[in-house]
Formats: sequence, structure tokens, C-alpha cells
Amino acid sequence: MEITRDEGENVGRRKKGKSTRPRGGVVDGAAKVARQTGALLEKRAEDWLERLSDDPALFGAIELEVHAAVRSQADLLVAGLLAQASRSPKIVAHVELVTAGAEAPLRSPEKKNAP
Repeated sequence: MEITRDEGENVGRRKKGKSTRPRGGVVDGAAKVARQTGALLEKRAEDWLERLSDDPALFGAIELEVHAAVRSQADLLVAGLLAQASRSPKIVAHVELVTAGAEAPLRSPEKKNAP
């Protein structure tokens, strides 16, 4: 199973008569994301510290930036874990078992048009 990142508003939306695949990049493995997270946070921490030292009133804004950066990296890490786990023979067998046992044919979820 290949997991991709969304990189646009219209990713995964159906066009008339055509099915589309997400156009995002392939997700990195969990270990690579963990390394990138450390490097990103270390680099950003210098900027956050400098800004906070210059203007302590920015604490609230900087706190929000820190949380957003960590949340984004956490999402990538989870996607990486899922991508790696989906290659496991146990996962592949489980997916086949669930698909075969379904009362109705299973298909990928579709985004519903807003009313």
C-alpha cells in the first residue's frame, strides 16, 4: 500500500467520469520522519528563542507555532508508520480477510459534495 500526502485542495476529488489518485508525494518511513523532526525542531527552536528573547509578549504566538510544527510532524510520523506497517504480511492478510468477509464490495472512501 502506498500512502501519499495531500498537497492541494482538490486532491482526491472525483472528476466527471474519471477517478483520481492523490497527487501528494510518497510518505517517508517513520525513522526518516523522526530524524527530520529533530532537525526541524532544533533549527526552529533557535528562531523561537531569539524572537521570544527579543519580545516576551510573543510567547502565545510562539507557543501556537511550536504546537503546529509538532502536530504536523506527528501526522507525518503516523503516516510513515502506517505505510511501513501496511507492507507487513500480517496486515496484507488481514486486509484480504476483511475485504473477503465484507457483505458488500469495499472501495476507497469518497469525499461527499457539500449540500
